Amino acid sequence: MTVDPLDGSANLASNNSVGTIVGVYDTDIPATGRDLVASMMVLFGPYTTMTVAREDRDVVQEYLLRDGHSERRGTFSLPEDPAVVGLAGKPIDRSERLNALAKDLEHDLKLRYGGATVADLAQVLEYGGLFGYPVTDVYPEGKLRVHFEAAPLSYLVEAAGGASTDGHQSLLDVDPDGIHARTGTFIGNPELIDRVETALSGDD
Repeated sequence: MTVDPLDGSANLASNNSVGTIVGVYDTDIPATGRDLVASMMVLFGPYTTMTVAREDRDVVQEYLLRDGHSERRGTFSLPEDPAVVGLAGKPIDRSERLNALAKDLEHDLKLRYGGATVADLAQVLEYGGLFGYPVTDVYPEGKLRVHFEAAPLSYLVEAAGGASTDGHQSLLDVDPDGIHARTGTFIGNPELIDRVETALSGDD
């Protein structure tokens, strides 16, 4: 099992949303996301929610913490019409291809990037869209870790009818070379993931 206990720690000083990410693997790590049997994300926002995907369930379930007890709030399936986009990284540090894609997406979709992956991904689950933390000059291997962030969140979103990519393949197929291996990360509606892969097809 992997745990990122405080996703979005940079948000603490400004009292913005943070979260926790858990991945349950059916083997020792390093491993690919195909070895995940469950994942969950907890969002500490105006209220606390936990979203869970499990191999033995055909739905992605959300729970709400109320009065010290959790209760089922509903199930997620990604909306067909995407509405939001959040891409990390400064344009000066991103590739020209990615900046061109970002400009197109930002023309059609509402910008939603808050600096906590769980919070940004919760927007994608609720409204449909794309979250991305790409490879940049500052993070040439990507910033998000495969085992702790990228694969568990991809497992969850793919279970909800979405898709993921590192720019070339599903994040569940990324074969990490170490426990803290990192990757470029894009998660969201399948058609937007297709656009990412097409846009980055010439990037190395």
